[in-house]
Amino acid sequence: MSLLPCRFWCHTDTSVETLPDDQTVETPEDAVHWVRESVRGVFLSFDRRVFHRTWGWLGDHRAVDAGIVHLQGGRPYEFAVKVRMGRWRWSAHPVRVLPLATLCGRPVNSSSSRPSVVSEAS
Repeated sequence: MSLLPCRFWCHTDTSVETLPDDQTVETPEDAVHWVRESVRGVFLSFDRRVFHRTWGWLGDHRAVDAGIVHLQGGRPYEFAVKVRMGRWRWSAHPVRVLPLATLCGRPVNSSSSRPSVVSEAS
């Protein structure tokens, strides 16, 4: 058993001309939600066949529970489709993260949103 906390890395990968997107979330439920919302954000542009396949997947609420169970079991969760111009793949993977005590020299939970500036004496 690892002492590092488990988080979930969510990622969109595509061969279509767009930037990949990713985020790390704390729970398997959040990871499945992120994947499904990311799919919802682009599937309206898919051709009819892929649109209907994606629509069916989004409407399958058992897939939500199955995705959560996969992630809880340490397995990745993903949805992928091929489109005319390439492919899209959304995934979530369990990852172990090292908690940070500081971020850029200040505590992570600092209420200050601006980093402190260190000036050099001349």
